[in-house]
Amino acid sequence: ITADGSSSYRFAGPGVANTTANPTLYLHRGFTYILENSTGSAHPFELRVSDGGAAWAPGNFLSGSINGTQVLTVPFDAQASIVYQCTLHSGMVGTINFVS
Repeated sequence: ITADGSSSYRFAGPGVANTTANPTLYLHRGFTYILENSTGSAHPFELRVSDGGAAWAPGNFLSGSINGTQVLTVPFDAQASIVYQCTLHSGMVGTINFVS
């Protein structure tokens, strides 16, 4: 995960071009993902229940630091979607859809 100034996150990985600002991500239930925030404390990467909402806390399925590496195992009963958002720049926000 990188940033384009304070306007958007950029992602690189299978199926994602790192030129897209705040892309919608599709993560599979039951799979484990490693999210590497290379921006560090400049753009803390938080998973939230909604835009500007509370942190998404799926029990023991999420570990790590919003300033570094987070490991997420998507629960099989995860809701349809959540958002990712910078805790310092509210415009740096995008959707994560959970699919089966």
